[in-house]
Amino acid sequence: MRLNKCIGYLEENYDFNSALPQNCPSIPRSEFAHLSGQCQSYILSLWGCKLPDVSFYNFLPGTDEGNACRQFLNTISHGSCYRKHRYDLDFLSNEWRVWIDYDILDKYHDRLRLLDKNGLLVDEYIY
Repeated sequence: MRLNKCIGYLEENYDFNSALPQNCPSIPRSEFAHLSGQCQSYILSLWGCKLPDVSFYNFLPGTDEGNACRQFLNTISHGSCYRKHRYDLDFLSNEWRVWIDYDILDKYHDRLRLLDKNGLLVDEYIY
């Protein structure tokens, strides 16, 4: 899979080996400036690709303020990040990752070739 600027949100629900980058775009303060101070402080504490904590979500009072905060917290996810940023010029990374269930390479000597869509050699690693 090709990494993108929102991919780190997936790390919250899945255990990737090696860990995904945690450099998701920050949420512009203008999007949550209308919320209570407590809610704003909590949102500002969410660094990287951190999803809101269920205990904070459940701690919020059942008032208009609490419900507004809950509603906003529900928008913080991989999906919402993807919808907001998928057309950014820097959305896609130049890094790709492949996960397999078994070792496809010889552990002592092998050759790994990376070909483009036309079958031309892009890179080769021999060990």
